[in-house]
Amino acid sequence: MQQEPLRVEMEGLEALNLEEFPVVGDFVVELSYSGSETLLSFQAPSVDMSVSFPWWNHGLDEMISWSPVNFPCGSLREPFWDRDQGWSLLIWLVGDRVYIAEGDGEEDVYERWFAVPLDRYRSEWRRAIAKLSESAPG
Repeated sequence: MQQEPLRVEMEGLEALNLEEFPVVGDFVVELSYSGSETLLSFQAPSVDMSVSFPWWNHGLDEMISWSPVNFPCGSLREPFWDRDQGWSLLIWLVGDRVYIAEGDGEEDVYERWFAVPLDRYRSEWRRAIAKLSESAPG
């Protein structure tokens, strides 16, 4: 899905028209373990988008004990924010939807953005963590 880049500062999220965000009902959280790394990505097949976390730094032992309060999510005024070389991410909750915006490194510009029903976001995290726990070494 081709989108116009979203240009917004974290402090300006309240000005966004959230109705423009495509709502993704087939959202998937993918977690895997490779060597000493826990790998994470979000998939949104219906809008042909993928969000990868290139330097996810949470260990396996930590993640398999997570509950919904640990899932990456912030608020409209204080979104979850992550940034690294050539990559940036915002995640925030409004009502019953989680909004996700990913950029390719340009400050305050997000090339991929969509919303996920809160129940789906949480159930996908629970499913992915359970699957990761089952395949954990030892």
